Amino acid sequence: MSSEQKKLMKNLLLDMILLGQDVCSAINRSNSFKVKCSELGMRVNRLLLMLRSLPRFLTSAAPFYLLSVNSIVVKLEDNFKVAQRVVHNCKPRRRLCRFFTGHIRISTDFQELFHVLDASITEMEWLVSHYEPQSKDRGSMYSPTVLVWSCIATVEMGPSLDDRIEAANRLASLVQQKDFEYKQLIFEGGLPSLIKLLKENSPVAHIAAANALCLLANEEEEKSGTIMKELIHTIASRLSRTSSRCGQKQAADLVADIAERNPELKLLRKRR
Repeated sequence: MSSEQKKLMKNLLLDMILLGQDVCSAINRSNSFKVKCSELGMRVNRLLLMLRSLPRFLTSAAPFYLLSVNSIVVKLEDNFKVAQRVVHNCKPRRRLCRFFTGHIRISTDFQELFHVLDASITEMEWLVSHYEPQSKDRGSMYSPTVLVWSCIATVEMGPSLDDRIEAANRLASLVQQKDFEYKQLIFEGGLPSLIKLLKENSPVAHIAAANALCLLANEEEEKSGTIMKELIHTIASRLSRTSSRCGQKQAADLVADIAERNPELKLLRKRR
């Protein structure tokens, strides 16, 4: 990521910090739902603490993690805006019936808000855990976003090739779950990592990466051209005349394996 992109990212973080501070100010001014507002304030302050630590992370972060920062922080902006709205609605009601109706609705709004903010806290903690050793990653089970980004991170920079292959297989499994958020995150952040894995000198890695890419292409029809272009280019380079016979055989086997694993892939059917 270029210095200009990093500058834009830092500006985004600054905007998020200011937005979070506005939420805290609104909480302090609120005269209703004191307990709920207090719980909200603790969550927002926790997020602000981590947001303030991220700018120094950007100076040394790998490009991959900058993508995940953008994905997570943009979602946090929506959550802070919802928090502003919920706190704004915490106004005393004069009429009794309106009071009870409003009380129930606002209480429900708070619970829904707590749920999404807790997910944001988990996602931010995952980011922080990569540059602050004393911070503990709470694991991916609490947030779909963290689950996907953890897999992508392993595909990109896992400690061993076997770990990267296993993570690619996990991404393929997530694509098949038909979850829109999973697919969007994998396409935005995982595509370069899967293509990188496809170029490793390992038939097993080729199969794992190609399978995930084909499944993603089949689910994302509008973006399938981009995926298949990269996939075909990589395979074609191994089928070139300058490639060794072993490389050509591996590429041919890969094409056959792709066809066998993904018979539903429309682009492959057209090429048969």
